[in-house]
Amino acid sequence: MRKGLKIAVAIILLFFFSLIGFLEYRAYSANKAIIPGETSSLIKINADQIIKSIALNVPANLRYYSKSSKKKKDSKSKSTFDLPIKLPAAIFLYSLQGHDPTTYFSRLAISDYDAFVSFISSYAGLQKFSTVIPEVQWAKSDDGKFTICYNTQAVAFSYSTEKEDVEKVLPEILSQANFIPVRESSFKELTEKKDHIIFTGNEITGVLNFRNGAIDAEINWLTDKIIPAVKQAYHIMKQDATAVFWLNADLQNIPGKLFSFKDFTVHTDSLLKYYNGYMDFEWGDVTKQTDTIITYEYNDDFEKVETLSVQEKEIPSFQFSMKADTKELLNYLHKENLLDTNTMLVNNKAFPLYTLHVFETKQQLTIGTNLKNTADNRKVPTDDFMHLSLNFKKLKADYKLPFISGWLSNLDDLEVTGKATSQKSILIKGKIRFVNKRINSFYQLSDN
Repeated sequence: MRKGLKIAVAIILLFFFSLIGFLEYRAYSANKAIIPGETSSLIKINADQIIKSIALNVPANLRYYSKSSKKKKDSKSKSTFDLPIKLPAAIFLYSLQGHDPTTYFSRLAISDYDAFVSFISSYAGLQKFSTVIPEVQWAKSDDGKFTICYNTQAVAFSYSTEKEDVEKVLPEILSQANFIPVRESSFKELTEKKDHIIFTGNEITGVLNFRNGAIDAEINWLTDKIIPAVKQAYHIMKQDATAVFWLNADLQNIPGKLFSFKDFTVHTDSLLKYYNGYMDFEWGDVTKQTDTIITYEYNDDFEKVETLSVQEKEIPSFQFSMKADTKELLNYLHKENLLDTNTMLVNNKAFPLYTLHVFETKQQLTIGTNLKNTADNRKVPTDDFMHLSLNFKKLKADYKLPFISGWLSNLDDLEVTGKATSQKSILIKGKIRFVNKRINSFYQLSDN
């Protein structure tokens, strides 16, 4: 009995050491990866490091993983098949010089061309189209932001938030024209990093890791667009709030943008002109508001008569406040028809979901769903210039929404903080905690 147990343990250890050795070899091979010579920013997804972190988590949680594996096997037998792509040890996504900085490209090898073509044909969100290059096949998403081109060997793809024309550059990526090894590029330091996801660009560098029971992220940003206050403090917030956000920084250097919706327009540079360096948001419990419901009935003379009834409903209790030149800001919002300065209500055509009340002092404007201004302006000193927290447990308890019962049900809370590290450098740290503290967070996301 004891001898058999020793043999079983030896086999398990041999398997895991072999797996780790195999992954280390693939990591060495990944360092030989190539990228376009005109890459301007780079994202490295260390696929094998993610797999390795899951593998190391399995022995202590065999019951969970075996149960999950059986569930996935049963569901797969009923429907889908795996995407026929050769998964490399590391996937590289890159933006290119001369293209929109938010457009990212990549290339992956195809493992089964016939299965890949079948997948593209059956995927409802992609539409095939043709170009003058006969040996290359094309497909594009319905919104035009995601584009792929492929041959029998590989697929090149791009995602653009601005619907950029990529039909010239994608075939070059597919053929790996003008590619150079990552280790010979300006991004060579990425080859040695083992974080699960790594990003580096001109002004921003960051990493993200899938821990057991949590996701950790860290971003370093060289910028003069956000200037943290010299003396940091925030207003007191409710300890049991669903969500809290505060920012203590000057935003005057942020480029202005025009946002249009329905019959309204908002100029961000106009808003920031009246902003005085501090804002916060608090989402507390639920509150109640009444709506007037209009229905129609027929009287005894068969005439259509309007009937009014009052309906009470529960809505989120939230409040947004900002230090501002209040008089000038109110005049601007009134001018854009976003606010009625007589009733001090936000135009319900601009925000039809809830009635938003507006409160003012000489130096602060507050907008919220409550009938009274509940802002607590007492200050608490801190080393951070920014903070965001979201309590998923409370969100699930207070609001029975379909998407919350999905993958969000695994999450416990979110916390993000920002700290100034020098005159033009800030450090942003984020953490998402899961309900299950023992299981790898990436696996939990994929297991739902």
